[in-house]
Amino acid sequence: MVESKISGCSMLTNDHLFFRFGKALEPAAPGFPIVCLNGGIMADTGNEKKNYIFFNQDRYPLYAAMGGMRCLIFTYDDEHMEQYCKRLAKAKKDLKLIESYTGPLLAFELPVPLFLHLKDTHPFKLITNAKLKEQALDPAIINPHVTTAGIYLNQISPTISGLLSGFYKFLLDNHINLSVRLDEYERMAHCALKWHDKANYVKLIKNSTTKADFPDHVPTAVLSSRHMDSLTWDRLKNFFSGETRVNDIEAFYIKSNIDTAGEVSAIVNKTNFSLQIHSLKQQIALKITAMERTHSNLKLLIQPYIKRSGPDDFPKTIGITYNILDKNHFQLVAVIGQVYEDREYKTFIGSYMSDKMTDQVMASIGKGRIKNLVQLFADQGYRGPVNLDAIRNNQNKYQFIYDCNPRLGGTFPGLILKKAFEKQGLIINNLLTLGYRGRIIYPDLASKLDQLKDLGLLYTKKNQKGIYIIPSIVRPQSFDIVLINLRMDKMRSILNSNIIDTLSDPGQKDLKGIYL
Repeated sequence: MVESKISGCSMLTNDHLFFRFGKALEPAAPGFPIVCLNGGIMADTGNEKKNYIFFNQDRYPLYAAMGGMRCLIFTYDDEHMEQYCKRLAKAKKDLKLIESYTGPLLAFELPVPLFLHLKDTHPFKLITNAKLKEQALDPAIINPHVTTAGIYLNQISPTISGLLSGFYKFLLDNHINLSVRLDEYERMAHCALKWHDKANYVKLIKNSTTKADFPDHVPTAVLSSRHMDSLTWDRLKNFFSGETRVNDIEAFYIKSNIDTAGEVSAIVNKTNFSLQIHSLKQQIALKITAMERTHSNLKLLIQPYIKRSGPDDFPKTIGITYNILDKNHFQLVAVIGQVYEDREYKTFIGSYMSDKMTDQVMASIGKGRIKNLVQLFADQGYRGPVNLDAIRNNQNKYQFIYDCNPRLGGTFPGLILKKAFEKQGLIINNLLTLGYRGRIIYPDLASKLDQLKDLGLLYTKKNQKGIYIIPSIVRPQSFDIVLINLRMDKMRSILNSNIIDTLSDPGQKDLKGIYL
């Protein structure tokens, strides 16, 4: 078992962030790598509707460009493609305006994406008209890097694996051969689905025969959702006690085994039991009907409700991401503090990163114990990025909560930003990203930049401490916000003030709250 050593994220290469099944490149071949940043696993697990793969791609093209990559984007038709191109052109103008205030910070190109039209059937099918065929066969796009290393992915699922296999076949039919293992795409797609299921994570720990020491996990029982109709508060307590040998729980956190962002979850106690269980049943029914799920028998993870606690120097909920390269080699990608938009800590909106936090978290939990946990997934055949979540409890200790995300998730913007800034010689001690979905609308960007400059809060080459604004193409006039190199108390002060909202369009605001 070998763990590559990094300090923060400054030594990361693109290879260490993604799923990739092509040849290792030493040195890198010329040309933009192509990256498919998509939510296929969310569609394939029924977290979202099948056409979700079209609707989350617009979050990433600028971040991919900062990392020196070209996005592969699935589109409906030429009109959909032109919409992307127009918004990217507007983003370029906004970047120039921002740079006129900040000075030159990030030297990167914003390449035209590789667009692939899909026919919206289940399964989806590739459409290749003359214009798209010309682009897809352009040697500047399908360059030596792509033909050697293949296409990088932040996550993989059967739908995405199938689409990329179809694209590779199209290239092969046109005498372009990519050095990839398509069988590995398919195998890892099904492996990712398996570990997206939290109940399998519980089973993995419970059935482990190794004597290795693992990080502390929250006591957890798994209940079939079909038993909810006969559930009472006393039966719930007795069931949990029988499964875990843990008694006297005053409140439980109940969550679905396959849903993310707390969408199917409830905090249950003796007083609110009937109301919360009824609400949970409605959430499950909505997912079954609206998301076209093929099964109604979800599993529910029953856990003691943990009140997040501890000092305010870092966020109280963390994610630890590793990339498993093979059975004996894996690399720490990032330790992030998670930022939420609700007091219940359900909806993830951003991340906090700092070398100091990384060192403290790893020391607190124990590097050896975390490596033992990652080794379990490696032994099961998993390869690629995997994120494991933990909560700091009122004893100031981290407990893992059986949330396994077999993908590079919301950590991506922060990782790319940190790497891009440091590549230009800028020092990043910490940064906090407030989403990557264009949640803030600034109709007059220049006025907002003037305001931040006057307040001394604009991150610039001369003042490497403050707020940095990134154009988004999710919606017109939308932006992402990043806080850089500020003390945590200063960050909290800014977040609790009206500074970010000032000069925004409150009618289009998509940021309900900010909770660390």
